[in-house]
Amino acid sequence: MRAISAYSIASPAAPRIESGALALVRRLVDVALIALIGLVAITVALSRLAPLAGVETFVIRGGSMEPAIPLGSIVVAGAVERAPDVGEVVIYTLPNGAVVTHRVVGFEPVDGAAHLRTRGDANAQADPMLVDPVAVLGRVELVVPWLGYLAWLIGTPGGVVGLMSAVASLVMALWLLQELEWSRTQRMRLLQGRL
Repeated sequence: MRAISAYSIASPAAPRIESGALALVRRLVDVALIALIGLVAITVALSRLAPLAGVETFVIRGGSMEPAIPLGSIVVAGAVERAPDVGEVVIYTLPNGAVVTHRVVGFEPVDGAAHLRTRGDANAQADPMLVDPVAVLGRVELVVPWLGYLAWLIGTPGGVVGLMSAVASLVMALWLLQELEWSRTQRMRLLQGRL
């Protein structure tokens, strides 16, 4: 009669299940790392490199344009080559220097020039002040929802440290999972060699 050791009682399928779970977790961490790096790259391209191409980007910090432009979005403003049409979303400055993104709902003459009447999509009434066409910074060409939060984070020293820590943690997790998977494979090879 053949003696059965504790090692040979465990079926070879059990370590494979554990190994499969480790592989799944490792793939999920891979995806998270790639997604984080991709989002940071897109955010840097939009917020830091787009101005080099002559395009301005803005982070939406209010909810007056929801649902069309959610709070925390990045908007890319195209150049103002002509007067905006009714229905277009424009970015303009107020006399106090605040930057606003609202939709053009009409025009009204002021001293012989057509000034814009604007309104946020979420607002019930039009804005109380008319917008001088000279104050228009651009027309909204592209909206990237929620990426503004990441742009804000990248713009702060604490945010940069936090993102670097997140990337480092994911890389360390990948290394640990790979080591665990390798050691399980090596252990299986040793056990199979003993049988």
